Amino acid sequence: MPKICDIQSVYIFDGVRTVFGRRFGSLKRQSAAELAATAVEGLLKRTKISKNIINEVILGNVVSAGAGQNLARQVISRAGLLLKTTGYTVNTVCGAGLHAVALGAQSIMLGESQVVLAGGTESASNNPSITFKTSEQVLPDDFKDSLMTDGLTCAISGQKMGEIMEALVKKHGISRDRQDAFAIESHRKAYQAYQKRLETGEVIAVAAARSRILDIDECIRKITSLPSLTSLPSAFLEKGTLTAGNSSVPCDGAAVVCLAGGETIRKYQWKPAARILGFAHIAVEPENTFEASIEAVKACLRRTGVSLSSIDLFEIGEAFAAEALLIRDALKIPDEKLNIWGGDLAVGHPLGAAGARILVTLIKALEDRRLKRGLCAIAYGGGGAVGMIVENCRLDVPLFPKIK
Repeated sequence: MPKICDIQSVYIFDGVRTVFGRRFGSLKRQSAAELAATAVEGLLKRTKISKNIINEVILGNVVSAGAGQNLARQVISRAGLLLKTTGYTVNTVCGAGLHAVALGAQSIMLGESQVVLAGGTESASNNPSITFKTSEQVLPDDFKDSLMTDGLTCAISGQKMGEIMEALVKKHGISRDRQDAFAIESHRKAYQAYQKRLETGEVIAVAAARSRILDIDECIRKITSLPSLTSLPSAFLEKGTLTAGNSSVPCDGAAVVCLAGGETIRKYQWKPAARILGFAHIAVEPENTFEASIEAVKACLRRTGVSLSSIDLFEIGEAFAAEALLIRDALKIPDEKLNIWGGDLAVGHPLGAAGARILVTLIKALEDRRLKRGLCAIAYGGGGAVGMIVENCRLDVPLFPKIK
């Protein structure tokens, strides 16, 4: 085990995600812990990593009401990992999955762990209705949806996420037509790229209800026309521009990556998917939540010394089409580099897993396109964002010589 001051590089050996199911859809009977265990089992089966060398599991999860104690420990047990493996759960709302990966990287950099499984999971289908007792004896009947109270409403400002986005839409003059057009393109790219997701191993199928196997994200629409979107009513404000068609939907799914330090990679002669060049976690005013990814991207670039122009692919969270448009325009990201396989608008937005999903997609797309560097970023409620830059290790030149 290296000394605490012996900072080392951190690699992503590989990553996977489950297929994503609609809320109350095909995966509704699976808990967030079960979905994450499925992802972990799939990752271990593909990579053939010994369970004996995994030191820690870190998972993002947002709406934890009713999910039981420390979800990460549940996953350790369900996936058959050694019970001496430590685990904890992170809640930085939509950024939780990517934040968990950053925390896992820090653990390895500090010499606390050698191999860490990190990512996120969410089951919107299993988010319970909750009520608040007014006394020890009285149980009121005004139940609230925990997805709304704990996941989609800013606890600081009291505003719904859609209301915050609508204010930024007005501030930046983002038209409804542009949002709808972006949403259509996200679905088109996601549908066309789905075979790529399967071929690269990004997605693993999940056993669903009625003995079916779900092998494609349930939220993806095969055909979406502009007229079908323009007819949808506003979702948050009476004369707003955000609709069910240009907003992402909470859903069910999990995403996990395996992290290891350079010494571990050499020891086991692994060929990692990517090296983490750097990451950033920033905070902004709650009303600027959906601008936060801009600052996270800039912070990542500053910390790594990498230029924006040298980033080959970007995966940016698409909670709303307007959010992605705002970030694309502010940073001048070329269309051909942004969310090339479609984003959250099409595949779905499981809150705790969304940040890990964009990372898994990014490393698979880099590998598929034979490109070098990628950057992912995602904003989260309350005012903040997480970003990360990775470098593709599966190019023609071997990363490490074979150990004799």
